[in-house]
Amino acid sequence: MGNFVAIDFETHPLESDYVLADETVPECVKRMVIPYALKKRVLTKDRIKKGKAVFPGYVQVPYLMSYSFDGAPKNACLVRGYNDIHRTVQQLLEENYTLIAFNSVFERAVIQYVLQINVEDTVIEDPMIFDIMLNSDPKGPSHSLDAVSKKLLGISKYMSYADAMEKGGIHEYRYAIQDSWSCKQIFDKQRDSADFHMVQKAYYIELQFLPIMLKAEVSGVYTDYKKLVKLKEDHEQKANVIIEKLKTNGIPATESNTGLRIDLQGVNFRSPKQVNDTIISNLNIKASEILTEVEMDEAESIFGISLDKTKLIPLSEKFSVLQDVLELRAHKSFVSKSYSLLSKFLDAEVLDYQRIYPALSTYHASGRLNTQSPAIQNLPKGESRTCIVAPEGYKFVVFDLSQIEPRILAGLSQDPFLIDVFLNDKDIYKELMGKLLRMDSSDVTFQQRKIAKVLVLSIIYGTHAYSCSLKLGALVDRPEWDTVESMIDLYGVYKPLRNVWNRILRKNDIDEEEINTVLTSTNKHDMKVKNLLIREYYHSKRYRLVSSYIKEFATIFVGYKELKENVLAYLGVHGYAKTLGGRRRELKEGLILNKVYSKTDISSRASAGRKAVSLVIQGTAAEEFKKICIDLSVKFKSINAFISLFVHDEVCTLCPIDYVGKCVSFIQEVEKRTFGGVPIKLEYYVSNYWLKP
Repeated sequence: MGNFVAIDFETHPLESDYVLADETVPECVKRMVIPYALKKRVLTKDRIKKGKAVFPGYVQVPYLMSYSFDGAPKNACLVRGYNDIHRTVQQLLEENYTLIAFNSVFERAVIQYVLQINVEDTVIEDPMIFDIMLNSDPKGPSHSLDAVSKKLLGISKYMSYADAMEKGGIHEYRYAIQDSWSCKQIFDKQRDSADFHMVQKAYYIELQFLPIMLKAEVSGVYTDYKKLVKLKEDHEQKANVIIEKLKTNGIPATESNTGLRIDLQGVNFRSPKQVNDTIISNLNIKASEILTEVEMDEAESIFGISLDKTKLIPLSEKFSVLQDVLELRAHKSFVSKSYSLLSKFLDAEVLDYQRIYPALSTYHASGRLNTQSPAIQNLPKGESRTCIVAPEGYKFVVFDLSQIEPRILAGLSQDPFLIDVFLNDKDIYKELMGKLLRMDSSDVTFQQRKIAKVLVLSIIYGTHAYSCSLKLGALVDRPEWDTVESMIDLYGVYKPLRNVWNRILRKNDIDEEEINTVLTSTNKHDMKVKNLLIREYYHSKRYRLVSSYIKEFATIFVGYKELKENVLAYLGVHGYAKTLGGRRRELKEGLILNKVYSKTDISSRASAGRKAVSLVIQGTAAEEFKKICIDLSVKFKSINAFISLFVHDEVCTLCPIDYVGKCVSFIQEVEKRTFGGVPIKLEYYVSNYWLKP
């Protein structure tokens, strides 16, 4: 089976009294500086008091190590003290033992950054990741050591970590020993199982990607805090000028605990949901004027539908107060979103370059990267991203895989039309909408292209047609003004509308007599109720249209239809879906059983089918993305460059200035890759900060 050894570390936080008093810990380790962001993350997680502060792992110093070669408790070994642990790990690696660790990112971080033994190119086997590959459903069983031990070995932990550490002595040792020998036994069982060969491609992609992800997390990204504060002050100053201007024009604007409030009959301009017909009436805007100057979907906005930025822009050209509102939103948004997102992870006492350390995870159902603490992907594109800077002597080389998931869909389905689109570098969304509407792609409008994009991504992400239609908003609907007016006259009454909405959604048109029966007349006339009814009516029209588009998609694109049928057939037999690499997601509700299905069962099966198709496409795309990053990271080492930030399919590489050209050439080579005959395409730029110049 090879030379395998399971290891487990028990650690203390770097600045704990235990570590500071331990003479075996080298002074260079004790002097390691814990960045403010990392220290705060550990403290806010409140995990030090409970025991093992799992992350960030590289600020933890090991004081006890257990290791096991054969999974027998009596043969497990214990080592205590920093120096002996360092010597033991070094010796195991020199003797070509393959290390095994449960949740290996922690042990890898301790070895690499605290013990200072280079394991960047070393694969550390991980039974937890293997278990995730067998079922990545976030609502599935736990993947903790205790849960997997119960499932495979039929045993529970000796005692909780907190209890073992509190009692100390023999209890602490027995706890550590059990971790290593149970980890070895679990690994042996997994490796001997038939499942191992079915998921090993996805499993080893994940193991090879972990060191890259960890290095990005450890390195973090530099933030120009001084510039961030200056931008915040500028935006606050400009916002105050606009507020005073509004007050001068007789529009009260005040600050409150809930944020900025521009008082037009109690409507909050910062809340799109509250910018409705009351604003229209206060600004003396007549419906007929709007309908002659902007698109018909503005009619919805007048009647209670959210006036977001895209709907305010056309109106702002005529009404200057709305221009002020848009500017005010932008200034306040920078403070409430961009500044708040970054500043909580920066030391306010150090007005200089600081690092932030986003935590990365690939434990999403499909294996896509997830960034937290801070969720830096939520940082709006614009000047806020200029605060994320490359350190002196380096440049950001940023690349983004273009339309990776639609390309993977084309490669998996082998649909001739989709493959032709990508081979000839056509606009997939224009071509698709032209096919759906049976028109020339050159005649497809901007809005129609947006519809196609939402449709394709909804199919890939397993979104229900109802949710998809909500995202599309008024793009696919052009209500007639007479119909809206007549509905206002007819339904100017107060009554709970849930049943009415459900009936509307099931019909092709409104049955006025039926709804009139439900909406019994009262003396309470509530404009909001009328607006909601109108919204649901037109949303139902969008829902039916979106449903027809999705069905049409499966009919026209035969390759996609066959792929979907194959995925659903596999799900029906096995109860799970899998990516090309073998990563699984259990969806037992998708099994085909010999029973009479209830309405709930049918709905659950449909949902499972969408999730299954989504996993196959998204999960395979995530695997392809990781393989690209693994290959590039090997090349980057030759020029001392490395990946420092992941945001969805966007990758920020830190490269020495002298080697930028070489780094770009490595990235351009990615476009020579294909997936199922479909070329992989990317876009890239070089900059001093995280924004395209």
